Amino acid sequence: MDAKKKRFLLIGAAVLLMLCVVLLIVLFPGKTSAPASDVQDRSVSLNAYTSEELCFTIGIPSGYEVETFPGEVTIQNDTSHLTIGCLMYLNDSALYSLSDIAAIQEEILAEVISGSSAKSHQLLSGETTEINGEPAYLIRYAAQTQTASGEGIVAMVPLKNGFGCYVLSAAWEQGDATGQAEIEAAAASFTSTGMITTNLALFSDEKLGFNMLYDTAVVKGGYSIQTASEGYYDCVFFYPVEGNEGVLLEVECAAPYAKDAEDAMAYFHEKVFAEIDPNAAASELYDVEIGGTTYLLREYAVEVYGFELTVGYCAVDMGGTCYAMCAVTDAENREAIFQMLQLAMNTLRPL
Repeated sequence: MDAKKKRFLLIGAAVLLMLCVVLLIVLFPGKTSAPASDVQDRSVSLNAYTSEELCFTIGIPSGYEVETFPGEVTIQNDTSHLTIGCLMYLNDSALYSLSDIAAIQEEILAEVISGSSAKSHQLLSGETTEINGEPAYLIRYAAQTQTASGEGIVAMVPLKNGFGCYVLSAAWEQGDATGQAEIEAAAASFTSTGMITTNLALFSDEKLGFNMLYDTAVVKGGYSIQTASEGYYDCVFFYPVEGNEGVLLEVECAAPYAKDAEDAMAYFHEKVFAEIDPNAAASELYDVEIGGTTYLLREYAVEVYGFELTVGYCAVDMGGTCYAMCAVTDAENREAIFQMLQLAMNTLRPL
């Protein structure tokens, strides 16, 4: 057996979920794992299985049953199981690359462990690898249940959607070398076959210089890219209501008018009173930590052509560049607009 296969015949069990979004649950029965050499020397017979919903194929060991639920597939027998699901992003962390996954491996592992019977856990190692020629990130960890200790492995394989990843996690009864070999062989046979269907979509534009996610179920009016030559700074507008361009989320690189987030906030604050509504009411400036960065935010109550609107403006410094977002909404669409703003803040990353 070649060295590459030895590296990735180790994939674990557990839980997973998301906003948009799937929890995978893991149990850790047992005593002690058989040495890896004992497991890898065993041959395993696999039967092909295809998930049309999640767009993957995998081998099923003889004697194992397959259970399907919306957004997840579980392969199991009486003592071992492997669960496959998808994670689009985790809390305030976008997943556009293996490096993004590596940066939050402890958070991903904690999410997996949170739905299991483990009372404590320890991340033992994390490394980039390949599964059937596809890039992957592999986590190895130890866990303790109420009555026993165990080990687990979680593998993440990037989705073909351009964001998010599959999460494969498996458990077997410790000391069961046959179960371990069967589960690891199944996980090592995993192959993604295409883009999965999801409401989330990737917005990426080289000229604007950033990636972000948006929810097509909320952005019902689509989006439009504006250029400086059309009287705007280069930016993108997202619309929650089809045919209503007065309610929107604007996202842009603020470098043309601001050297940093504080400068951008000052620029927009002056613009509100000078150009939008001299009688606007402004909130205090406040900050929010998201994904290791600090957003500055302020809200305004304005009146434009007799319409009462709420305007939320925020700015953040990333990679030496300032990015800004402006949300404009009436009372009816406030929830949708601020849902759009929150997702944009969670997932915006420089290219």
